[in-house]
Amino acid sequence: MLFGGTFDPIHVGHLAIAEAARRALDSEVVFVPTAHNPLKRDEPSVSAEDRYEMVRRALSESAGMRVDRVELDRPGPSFTIDTLRAFAREGVELAFIVGADALADVVRWREPAAVLELATLLIAKRPHAPDPDLGAVRAISPAARVRTLASPLVDLSSRELREHARAGGSLRYLVPEPAWRYMVNKGLYGQGREQR
Repeated sequence: MLFGGTFDPIHVGHLAIAEAARRALDSEVVFVPTAHNPLKRDEPSVSAEDRYEMVRRALSESAGMRVDRVELDRPGPSFTIDTLRAFAREGVELAFIVGADALADVVRWREPAAVLELATLLIAKRPHAPDPDLGAVRAISPAARVRTLASPLVDLSSRELREHARAGGSLRYLVPEPAWRYMVNKGLYGQGREQR
């Protein structure tokens, strides 16, 4: 199953969702960092290579999880449909993890009906958010395969972590330790060596 995102930065909430999905489907979780999300105006705050490396290090001790460069190595914006097609194999059902807060954007995806034909959507709930409204998904494809993921509700977002870091806060214990050490060594998100 695929878990796409900017991962700017990857955090422990991402890993909690991935672990719940891995256990629910008894399947490997492949993290797919985006090069450029066409639905977001702002560019990621750190380079694609740094985001990839943080994810790679975060997953280094995680069984059943790995990172793939497919979107980073493909030119242009990152479209879910292109990624699903790259992973599609005869007889293998794909699953795509999406946050409940991003569910409304499905109608804005490139070829949303094809996305819903190729993959089961695994919906990860967000803290303090209402239950996912599947209306947009059902309007695109009444036969869409959608499953709500039973995962811990970790109240973190990458945006909030970037704001916390900009205010001088440490991201230690909010992101996986290997990713945090990489941030410190590279000075990413203001995580300087003095925070070791």
